[in-house]
Amino acid sequence: MKVLPKFEGLEIVQRTYKAGANEYHRYEVDGFDCGGHCTDCRATPKRPCKGLLSVTSFTGAYGGIGGAYIGGMNHILNAVFGEYTSKAKDELKVGGWMFDFLRSSLDGDPHMDLLQCRQEVEEIPTPGDISRDYGTGVHAALESVLVGDREVPSRYAGSVADIMAWLNRGGKDGPYIVEDSEVSVFHPELRYAGQIDCVARCGDRVIIIDWKSGKEIYPSHAMQVAAYAMAYSEMTGLEVSEAWVVKASPITGFEANQVVDLAQAQKAFIAMQETKRNADRIKWRVDNG
Repeated sequence: MKVLPKFEGLEIVQRTYKAGANEYHRYEVDGFDCGGHCTDCRATPKRPCKGLLSVTSFTGAYGGIGGAYIGGMNHILNAVFGEYTSKAKDELKVGGWMFDFLRSSLDGDPHMDLLQCRQEVEEIPTPGDISRDYGTGVHAALESVLVGDREVPSRYAGSVADIMAWLNRGGKDGPYIVEDSEVSVFHPELRYAGQIDCVARCGDRVIIIDWKSGKEIYPSHAMQVAAYAMAYSEMTGLEVSEAWVVKASPITGFEANQVVDLAQAQKAFIAMQETKRNADRIKWRVDNG
């Protein structure tokens, strides 16, 4: 990716961090911190800034439903097996439905290892896990095809064939020719960063593409790819003509959606970014009577 002179040689380093069972990304860019928007910089005392927040830290938290799904699953597991006694997750509180059932049916001797049962249930892949892993496999297979290797695992062959057919159909100026993939970008003023799945050309026009493998394409995905386009333009000085979200799934099939009004989607992302930052600044005064 060719960048403007002021960004030449600037390295964008993606770091992965864990928060409980979830992972999130932050991006380190020389000379650019988060601008005081992350929890580390707002902490008292202030902690070292881990870098720029990712695009998905905004669109994922405020544009999707993942948090509600995870919260609901935890509630079910707590009710059936009992809650964990600590963050170490090495012991359960007495009182789950399964404990009461076994005690009543086995004359007070619930010998089943409920902790082990709960841990085994939690290891069962969720639909989101399966979708994410499939998407990772499709990305890797697609990369191998784009660099000239035609060996594609049979599991991903259908999805890769759909994507390649769509790229070859292209737009009014001919096929979409892939120029680069996994392109790290950041926005120097809005202080966010992310990784573009695919940058292509159609004639002399720049096309930004984000690959998905889930059940549906959501408005948050439009905001995500619009944010990538905005950062790409800021770094290169090139206008992005089209932004697409392309879904290839063995369950729900192939779908390619273009963001028709890119400026509107970018406004929505900026509003979402500001919403998260304002929400994170909320403080409480507790009065327990």
